[in-house]
Amino acid sequence: MKTDDGGLRDKDYSYTWYDPDTPGGVFGTQNGGSCSGASCDTTGYAAAVNTQGLCGANGWRVPSKDELKGLVYCSNGTTTPLPDYTNCGIDYISPTIAAEYFPNAAASDYWSSSAYASLPSYAWFVDFYYGTDTTYLKSNNRYLRLVRGGHSLNVTVNGVNDSWSDGRVDSSPVGIDCDISNGVDCQHYYPQGIQVTLTLRRPTGNLFVGWLGAVQERVVVNLLWILIRR
Repeated sequence: MKTDDGGLRDKDYSYTWYDPDTPGGVFGTQNGGSCSGASCDTTGYAAAVNTQGLCGANGWRVPSKDELKGLVYCSNGTTTPLPDYTNCGIDYISPTIAAEYFPNAAASDYWSSSAYASLPSYAWFVDFYYGTDTTYLKSNNRYLRLVRGGHSLNVTVNGVNDSWSDGRVDSSPVGIDCDISNGVDCQHYYPQGIQVTLTLRRPTGNLFVGWLGAVQERVVVNLLWILIRR
């Protein structure tokens, strides 16, 4: 919950997008925002809130794009969650969030943890004025809201070149629908303890070598699927 007291979680503070674990090395901008009590970036704010032990917990993190979109509420009755780049339509109240549960929410942009694969210097955010999601430079200032629980499953690819575009990985339960050619939907957060089954739709003319990755709390994390071009 955001406050209006000038403390760590004040509603007026803004942050740049920064994650030193981002695949590919485009980490974003560290401490480029405007805040107090933390490094003014997405990673620094989460670390400060966890050190503070908000609500007696220290598992706070920046939500994924889909998690953040799940908070959008359209007062005109438009069904949510909305498809990417889609807003609430017309005749709705801003901010597009349930204000009784999220006091001091701004009708503005909030960073997600999801980098934008097509442009590594960009990341996804949700605009709670219109209820839509889009991308912008990681160096830009945005508001920030944290969540708890779940684990990240990330799918990456190795050993192929640009000459193929028809391979993908999907999951059961749904969440991952990863078109590796453009990096779409290659990350999803799942609740703690859930078991996820991944299926490879092998690109034509490629040999599937195998899966690499770690398992944590029965969730595969930082998964790598390897293909060799034949």
